[in-house]
Amino acid sequence: MKTIEVVAAIIRKGDKIFATQRGYGEWKDWWEFPGGKMEPGETPEEALLREIREELDTEIRIDKFLHTVEWDYPDFHLTMHCFMSSLLNDALHLNEHEAARWLGVSDLATVNWLPADISLLPLIKNELESMIKLIIFDFDGTLADTRELIVRTNQEAQRIMGYPITDEAGILKTIGHPLRECILTMYPDLPPEALPLWVKTYREVFDVFKTQIVPQLFPNVKKTLASLAGNGYKLTVASSRGTGSLTDFLREMGIAPYITYVLGADDVKLAKPHPEPVLKTLEAMSCDASEALVVGDMPVDIQMGLSAGAWTCGVTYGNSDREALLAAGAHHVISDFSELESLL
Repeated sequence: MKTIEVVAAIIRKGDKIFATQRGYGEWKDWWEFPGGKMEPGETPEEALLREIREELDTEIRIDKFLHTVEWDYPDFHLTMHCFMSSLLNDALHLNEHEAARWLGVSDLATVNWLPADISLLPLIKNELESMIKLIIFDFDGTLADTRELIVRTNQEAQRIMGYPITDEAGILKTIGHPLRECILTMYPDLPPEALPLWVKTYREVFDVFKTQIVPQLFPNVKKTLASLAGNGYKLTVASSRGTGSLTDFLREMGIAPYITYVLGADDVKLAKPHPEPVLKTLEAMSCDASEALVVGDMPVDIQMGLSAGAWTCGVTYGNSDREALLAAGAHHVISDFSELESLL
């Protein structure tokens, strides 16, 4: 009996997976997961990305390997490598299938699956029922608009210290990193002995400017946090900002009651994009990485979450853009904070 080796994508969006209905051949009208035959020299992952482009005119992110199905059909043996995946954009076009549906757990038994595909349903049910319980938020550029405050503080500290003034674009690239790293990024030749004075000057300027340039929450942040907390999600913050400044802002902005755990730059040895902030939060909140979603506006936030094994969501209204967040590997990207609820 000949063996056919194929790949399949279990594309997940929130609590649903994407199923397609065959429009051709002996198994016409039966349902399956999109994918197809591997070509010589391809890895399973390469084959899957190609097949999804050909079948659905879209791009996916391969999140993890799920299972390899070994199944005997009457005329051949099937080896099917299956991967949990996410859409990188919302464009979907059925080039080979006659229909498609998004199915939740209660819908899985409502379609007529191909025999090999139906064997995956218990595993998929477990995946869909492993829901997000913990959300780890970045602060600057994610919850609050601190851009002007950060830029103006940096430029005034630079003026006081007598160094060339960095433009806004150059300063924004450093957001998400601890203060010392930001300074050294802008001035890589800065003598080590000058750094403490730099930090002191920045913080003195910041304390003055924060009363003049008062950061505001982004639209829908407070309302969405209240809704998420009310629905039982554990909400935390992991920021490269100092813990004192961070907790002050959370309290002053009226969102501290929704946040159950706060972790600042001085609470970790290794900052973003290292996974330590997420790993420490997971331990404190007694959660598994598969139950956590990291939300941030910078690639370092996404990289931190991925390195810890968590789900990730980028926001485009902060200090980065959709392309950079997707390039960092974000599972999801949203343009308004309120969209977060639809992902959960």
